[in-house]
Amino acid sequence: MDALDERLLQLLDQDARRTLSDTAKALRLSKAAVSRRIEKLEQSGIIQGYYTLIDARKLGYLSFRTYIKFNKTTPAIEKQFIDELAADPHVWWVGLIQGTWDLGFVIWAKDPYAFRRTWMQRLKKYRPYVGRYQVIPYTDLKHYPYFSGKESDREKEPEEGMPSVSLDETDLSILRILATHARWPVTRIAQQTGLTPAIVTYRMRELKRKGVIRNFRTQINTAQLGYAIYKLDLYLEDLNQVDNVYRLLESFPSLVYIDETVGGADVQASFYFKNAQELERTLAAIKKKFAQILREYEYFTYNHVLKHAYFPD
Repeated sequence: MDALDERLLQLLDQDARRTLSDTAKALRLSKAAVSRRIEKLEQSGIIQGYYTLIDARKLGYLSFRTYIKFNKTTPAIEKQFIDELAADPHVWWVGLIQGTWDLGFVIWAKDPYAFRRTWMQRLKKYRPYVGRYQVIPYTDLKHYPYFSGKESDREKEPEEGMPSVSLDETDLSILRILATHARWPVTRIAQQTGLTPAIVTYRMRELKRKGVIRNFRTQINTAQLGYAIYKLDLYLEDLNQVDNVYRLLESFPSLVYIDETVGGADVQASFYFKNAQELERTLAAIKKKFAQILREYEYFTYNHVLKHAYFPD
């Protein structure tokens, strides 16, 4: 990879539906040259696909993040547990952890009772092999494009909560495709759904306007580029400073996520780092700015992301 490839990944992760013409203009390359670079990145496995960031809250779902520490397992038992999670359509993210926990995953559910039923059913099956676990509901998960240095899809949550929107089967059929094929042209989506291109274009525009579609993203194999995801949890003395901490974190191009949750640390963020030294430099900047209010912090590493999907089908 060269600097143009890095910039290409940034552009595609800001908007996976960006046209070849716009991308070529931004990179000062020909469309043919950009197409070749994208194809090479796909063939090498650096680009693993294109997905749509769908706000499941607008579909009536809540997200519950769960961490577990395995107990007296074997590699075969762990693989079985993880494979079952990955196959569950209501589990949208699974990652292997190095540190405090062994595994992290996020489950969609309509309400806390539905989550408990789902989780307890799985826990009963594997209880001898699950030691500690922690469940934390999300109120929002903010996504930041690949090393872009800016935020593209943050939205302020209304005080009255996050009402769901009414979608029909036409909307859902489009979302099912966009969830894992965000770069497909409108004509191909129309062919797959039996709709006209004009209807697909209109419905996609409305889904974006309603906030169901938040963005079109690129699934980048950052591990192949030498990066791991470092999860950083900060505990503060003064919660009035949370937004100021967010603003500092958003100034770091390596920021991946900011979690807003009920429970857990006061500020929860994830970054792309190649090593612990990069983490320490980021921590030093945070400590320098917020030395008076930072009570404590902790972190761990996601070694490998096993599932990444955004449609609770």
